[in-house]
Amino acid sequence: MRVHTLAAACLTACLVIAASARAAEQPVVVNSATATMHAAPATVEFTVLKRFVEGDHKTATEKCAAFVTQAQEALRGGDVQPLEVQPIPGIVAPNEQKNMIAGVVARFTMSPFNTPNTGPVGFATLCDKITAMTAALGATLEGPKFQPAENDSAATQAVTKATENAYAPAEALAFALKSAIYSVQEAEILELTWSETPVQAPGEVPQLSCTARVRVTYQLAPQAAGAM
Repeated sequence: MRVHTLAAACLTACLVIAASARAAEQPVVVNSATATMHAAPATVEFTVLKRFVEGDHKTATEKCAAFVTQAQEALRGGDVQPLEVQPIPGIVAPNEQKNMIAGVVARFTMSPFNTPNTGPVGFATLCDKITAMTAALGATLEGPKFQPAENDSAATQAVTKATENAYAPAEALAFALKSAIYSVQEAEILELTWSETPVQAPGEVPQLSCTARVRVTYQLAPQAAGAM
């Protein structure tokens, strides 16, 4: 998977000075920062659902099971084979006791669609076919929903960049206080979020974004009691 360089780095710094109540303790600076990296998606999911309204649950359950089988066969009979097709068994629709909903979730690899020349057209064709299949089944379609690769390096890069972004404002505050960063006391990942749809970002193929938000606590250089 190709990982592009940083497209946006959003810094939201919350700087706090914690002066010690005891002379032996060192003051600290706490800073939060964010960074965003981008990567091509690894897989994509489509969810096909159908609602059944019957006079009793037994009939609705039987029709749900038949629909799930039919949808699985239709998806596996296409030109592009899914990685997997997971059934969604019939469930009673919320607040509608006579309605039941069933469906399938189909997951496809994005590998053939992450090529600049033919990928976008190929993926558009897949979307059109699944849309037509859904209409033929009298069902509704949710998605596409994209996922990154497991352990994608963009996540690590986003955390690293966010940590780097946290340092400069903390260093500036330490300088203003006539001190200096002595060491990192604690680094915490507050949030690590992937987008589920492609974002506007430079690249040869659509990209997902991965945003990391971190909080880093820095110890300032030791000072004599009453210096701050």
